[in-house]
Amino acid sequence: MAKLRPEPRSDQTSLRLRGLLLDGALQRRILRRSGRGVAHFSMAWGTVWLALSMVVIGVQENFTVPALMGDFNQYFHLVVDLVGLAVLFGAGVLAGR
Repeated sequence: MAKLRPEPRSDQTSLRLRGLLLDGALQRRILRRSGRGVAHFSMAWGTVWLALSMVVIGVQENFTVPALMGDFNQYFHLVVDLVGLAVLFGAGVLAGR
């Protein structure tokens, strides 16, 4: 029986980081599946966006930050609503399969 050795994973760092970005963060492999891939992508990144938006809304409610007032606030809430619709779309597509 041959001795098992750990695989060297410190080589090709730039290739590995590129794979992490494209396949992990941007979900390149998942997006190859037409309907389900887009639904998964919208749910995954929509959930991240909605979680971060809750932090921004918490800051808006508890602190006075001039940059978060006025037109920014209106557009921000519009984008949050649209992202919420994308998450619901993704959930509907995945529930229907």
